[in-house]
Amino acid sequence: DLQAMVATLLKDRVILISSSYDEYALDTAWEVIEAMPQSTDRSYGSLAFEHAAGKGVDFSPEKLCEQRPEGESEIVLLIDAFDSQANSFTSSMLGHSARVEGAKQNLKNSKLFLVVVVNHQYATEKQLSQTKHSYESLSYWHIPFLEPFFQRWFDDHELLAKLVKQRA
Repeated sequence: DLQAMVATLLKDRVILISSSYDEYALDTAWEVIEAMPQSTDRSYGSLAFEHAAGKGVDFSPEKLCEQRPEGESEIVLLIDAFDSQANSFTSSMLGHSARVEGAKQNLKNSKLFLVVVVNHQYATEKQLSQTKHSYESLSYWHIPFLEPFFQRWFDDHELLAKLVKQRA
């Protein structure tokens, strides 16, 4: 799935990631960024809601695009939008397909790539995993908690299968 996420990011300029275990979402976001093809004309960074909160900075994709001087190199940003007050960052890109496509075009024009890590509760409430919504063209990746946890700590894969069956 990592290569699929990278391909989506390169094409759309933005992907959303969440997990019920925040650390997995952040780890995956960094893995996506690190797996991007190398470019001498690209820089990397991160931005968290906490960095903008209380400093009079508008935490939105539009402001990020507006603040980019023309001729600057590409930048890949990991956006930490875990804080519930940061939901407006993601919400500003959601809506009808024209809004989504407009956001993607603005990112392309500004030479920005955004890997946005969103609050899992927000992703669930907005039903980001449901492709029937009008904003289905905004890629969302849910990183499961149980599978990686079990693979890391337990050799017994039958136990995981039993748990998955029980949850279903």
